[in-house]
Amino acid sequence: EECNEYYENIQSTNRITNRKPNGNKIKRKNEAKIYITENYVQNQKEGKRPRIAPGNRSYADATRYGKKILVIGDSYVRRIERNVFNNSFRNAKTYLKSYGGATISNMKYYIIPPLEDQRPDIAVIHIGSNNINYHDLNIDPLKVAESIIELAEKCIEYDVNDIVISSIMVKKGLRLNAKIREVNDALESLCLLKDFHFIRNDDVTTEYLEDGGIHLTESGTNIFAGNIVDYINNCIFCEDLN
Repeated sequence: EECNEYYENIQSTNRITNRKPNGNKIKRKNEAKIYITENYVQNQKEGKRPRIAPGNRSYADATRYGKKILVIGDSYVRRIERNVFNNSFRNAKTYLKSYGGATISNMKYYIIPPLEDQRPDIAVIHIGSNNINYHDLNIDPLKVAESIIELAEKCIEYDVNDIVISSIMVKKGLRLNAKIREVNDALESLCLLKDFHFIRNDDVTTEYLEDGGIHLTESGTNIFAGNIVDYINNCIFCEDLN
């Protein structure tokens, strides 16, 4: 069942477009919860306020919105339907930051302000597509993967609890896609070593590319967004509850 939660919200939004709000049709988020841990219970017994990580978030803020999710990347992120995306998560508030044409080296500078401003619990990084093109097919896949991992390591400095790397998307051209697969394979291995989460977007195939062969169609973007939603809801949030 492919990206059900995100697609259900997409369909719901399409039905209510240009209509007055109707409480029976609008899909609302569940009430936010604090995920209970042994430390939380012990702090409650001792009359202490639980520590909400990252450090500058207030207890009231975490109670109201749940977890903070930052999704940062290149132009692929820009095309995600923001409101539907936000409403597809369980007990979370999302922040989408996109930088069209950005390379990995650009993102080293772009990523700092939203990390400082939002102090997210979860950071999703989608970058690398603009580093792989026909002008330089001799790039070292491992070096590209390592540079993306360096971005993820910056998130650790800002107390991000869960760091998610989203794999580079396909393009038109066999040689390009062969290089993309090599980078993604190296990236997945490094994520395993570093204890980072990794999302493989293998279900976004060339049939979901626009005529230019770079950007995704609306359907392709929905699958991409759904992959992020499904992974966080079914993997990260489920781990928190265990």
